[in-house]
Amino acid sequence: IIEELSEAQKNFKNLNGVFFVDEMFVSDIDWLKEFTKKYKEKINLPFEVDLYPNLVTEEMIVLLKEAGLRKVVTGIQSGSKEVLRDIYKRYTFKESILNLHKILLKHKVKVDYDVIMDTPFGGEKETLELLLELKKPFVLHLYSLTHFPKTDLTESLLSKGIIGRNDIEDFRAKVFNNYFIRFSNNSWNSLISLASNRFIPRRFIRFLSRDSVRKHSALLAVIAAVFRFLKIVLAGTSMFLRGEINFLTLKKRARNIFSANFH
Repeated sequence: IIEELSEAQKNFKNLNGVFFVDEMFVSDIDWLKEFTKKYKEKINLPFEVDLYPNLVTEEMIVLLKEAGLRKVVTGIQSGSKEVLRDIYKRYTFKESILNLHKILLKHKVKVDYDVIMDTPFGGEKETLELLLELKKPFVLHLYSLTHFPKTDLTESLLSKGIIGRNDIEDFRAKVFNNYFIRFSNNSWNSLISLASNRFIPRRFIRFLSRDSVRKHSALLAVIAAVFRFLKIVLAGTSMFLRGEINFLTLKKRARNIFSANFH
């Protein structure tokens, strides 16, 4: 890895960061100690990394932070223990997420969380409650459930008649438009999207999640869309000023925002 990164630094003079997309990155503490030492000595660029919550210890975060870690990306996917265990076959339960979050806050490491939305499994209320327990700041990435061909989950949903062949990804190409979830007719999408906003009090989001308020999905969709627009504008401006994206990318993102379907 160090050799590949050294080669990349030679070929890309403006390289200013690295993103390691590997949830098992910290699975071997001895390897991690050796890697972080060499990375600091030979590469010395800020980096981000995908991590599997159950594998992370405070010692690992300290090693990574000293080597240049600036952000962790990890999957919550659902706040429901049953959905995680029985559907997704993940064992990253609430306790492991809260523990990881506490460690990252302590060492001032930014964190992004992934959550799967638009599922037939339920668990949205538990997901919202978990997110409201997390101390801000953190960033949420909400993704609509995508049915990839021949996976166990896709085959199970097909056999139960929950989805049809036209819902499978090789027909829909849904993943290309997966960045913006739809708020229409799904108040949970709207509510959960607000959970990471540092300007919205938890108490207000809990109020919006009451059954008597949540039934007004159109109103919640408007609120969520406004805050999403403001968030993207602020993030895009910051990235543009840092030179991380150009005007053409900004234009494309803006077009995606306004073409998102909320009805």
